[in-house]
Amino acid sequence: MKIRLENDLGKMEMHFLVFVPNKAEKPAPTFFKHSFNYTKSKDSDKNPGKLRNGWPLGDFFDRGYGFCAVYHEDLVDHNETSFLNSIHKLFYPKGQSFPKASEWGLLSTCAWGAMRGMDYLETDDDIDHTLVAIMGHSKMGKATLWTAAQDERFALAISAQSGCAGAALWCRKSGETLKKMVTRFPYWRCRNAWKFVEQKDDLPVDQHMVVGLHCAASCLRS
Repeated sequence: MKIRLENDLGKMEMHFLVFVPNKAEKPAPTFFKHSFNYTKSKDSDKNPGKLRNGWPLGDFFDRGYGFCAVYHEDLVDHNETSFLNSIHKLFYPKGQSFPKASEWGLLSTCAWGAMRGMDYLETDDDIDHTLVAIMGHSKMGKATLWTAAQDERFALAISAQSGCAGAALWCRKSGETLKKMVTRFPYWRCRNAWKFVEQKDDLPVDQHMVVGLHCAASCLRS
């Protein structure tokens, strides 16, 4: 299906895949995948019960779970550097064409797209929207944590190898560091992140604390 996103400044559409097991009790608890792989989301001839990208639909269905995935490249390119054709253009005031230093980058865009998918799931009688697990790997693992931190409607976050800007520390000198993040992928985060390169001691809190505090606040509210 396609979710239409529209306001006075324009409109865009986002692919959203929703699979519901035929034999399971309804509404079904569901796994929700952050994805950039819509073109590979087809049945696999070589691996029955799985899609070409490896998603084990058969296992989900056998265990009574639904499965859905949001396709983010409809909203923003995989490594966007201009944002001229992204969902951002529907939110810019006249004359703006690029996020300000404190405004959302690519990861926040992915989180926002997942929230719009959750908006739909709340209307689907076959899906138990109170039992939806958001999940993603690597870059999408980062987006998974930020989605759960921003939106308490998600019951569980499954983040694999999220690294820096995910569950890992900013204040470290090995692996994926803040400096590597903002130089290799400068617009995944807001541009204010650049301020703390080689100045990590100036961070008010570390990354894992940001996500943890957001998630803890969501748990307390629920």
